[in-house]
Formats: sequence, C-alpha cells, structure tokens
Amino acid sequence: MSWEEQTLQELDSDIRKLARHWSRDNPDEWEDLAQEARLAITLELRYNPNAPRTYLFRRAKHEILDYRKRGKSVDGKLDQTYKRQHVWDLVSLSRDPKHVFADGNSPCFRRYQRHPVEEEALGRLAYQELREMLTQVEDSYLSLRLQGYSGTESAAILGLRPYQSRKVVSSIRVKARSVFDPHGYR
Repeated sequence: MSWEEQTLQELDSDIRKLARHWSRDNPDEWEDLAQEARLAITLELRYNPNAPRTYLFRRAKHEILDYRKRGKSVDGKLDQTYKRQHVWDLVSLSRDPKHVFADGNSPCFRRYQRHPVEEEALGRLAYQELREMLTQVEDSYLSLRLQGYSGTESAAILGLRPYQSRKVVSSIRVKARSVFDPHGYR
C-alpha cells in the first residue's frame, strides 16, 4: 500500500462525514462529493507529499464546496451565485512554441493546476515585500500558516507561548496592512 493510499484511508471516515454533511439537501450526491474530495487530496499529495492533515482536510472541504457551487454542466451555468473568475493558463515564455499542446497547455506545468497570472504575480511581489519587513520568528510563523498548519500548531513548532503567538500575529497583521493598504484606505 502506497503512502497516498494510506493517508487516504486514514482520512476516509472524515471525508465521508464531510460529504454526508454537505449532501443533506441531496442525499444521492454524497458519494460524488466524497470522490471529489478524495481526488483533490490525491492530487495534492502527489505534488505536496508533506502536506499536514489539517491542510488536506481543508482542501477536501473547499473542493466539495466548489463542486456544489459548480453544479451539473447545465445548472452550474444557471446558478447566478457562482461567478467563476477567468482562469489564465501559464505558458513558459522560455520554451519553444512547438512544445505547447494543441489545447494550449504547456508540458512544464501541471495540467490540473491553473492560476490567474496577474493576481499571482502581484501577490508574490507583496509577499516578498512583507517578508522583508518581518522578523525571523514572524516569517517562520507566517510560513507555517501558509503551509496549512493551524495557529496553535505553528506556535507549538516555534515554541511560542499563547501570548507570544498573539503578539506575533498582531505584528504580522500591522505590517501586512502597511504593505497591502499603504494609504490607510478601508
């Protein structure tokens, strides 16, 4: 049994509970929701094998919610509450155009993963600017949180007491506000 299968087996009861919870209004849908969650976890484990269980569970939940919003192929388009953002494919400019598939996907990127290019670029620039402002402890705490660890887990890994972790979070928020909202607009 591979480590992916073992992790899926460990999370299976939680996945079933989650799928049943979100299929209360349509009980026939719970198996589909559970399968979507398993697929999301499997893909995540292939590209991020050290992902914590809390992150994997959260990823499964978001996949289930996305599936419910998307709906079937016809009624997903009629669902006015679901506004899908335009998704851009990443294409490497350093690769020769003949290496791009007919459907526009480049072989150097994962096929299932798509990113809005502008938002990702701006987010990375802002994150780099924020990291330059952070202390080493703040940077480590933020990195752990972005990897999917909870606040309590991150504080425990860094050996912080509760009041210290609150102080670190507060400091990160103040610095992030100065990066993302430099003029104080709300």
